[in-house]
Amino acid sequence: MSLPRNTRVVNVHEAKTTLSRLIERVLLGEDIMIAKNNVPVVKLVPVTATPPVRVLGALAGKIHIGPDFDASDAMADEFEGTPGDPLRASAYPMPTRSLAVAEGTPTKRKRRP
Repeated sequence: MSLPRNTRVVNVHEAKTTLSRLIERVLLGEDIMIAKNNVPVVKLVPVTATPPVRVLGALAGKIHIGPDFDASDAMADEFEGTPGDPLRASAYPMPTRSLAVAEGTPTKRKRRP
């Protein structure tokens, strides 16, 4: 049995005494085989996390949208307010002119030397 070049073969006794170091090396990408009587029997490999299986259509038939769902914008107007709404006007006032022009200050900042 031929092994790849970058594979390290470790006997069982050495693996028992240095298991934590061997695990660190496997996590860094090294291939390690554990041998019994100099014959490789076990390969240490990192566990890869498998993503959960997604089930498409799991909510099929459980959610119903009425035919008049988007018939009117009344619900949107309740959230956003209408243009003539006094509460909307106070929350989002229309800008009249910039603050720099109103105070008579220059609009560009001077650079420091």
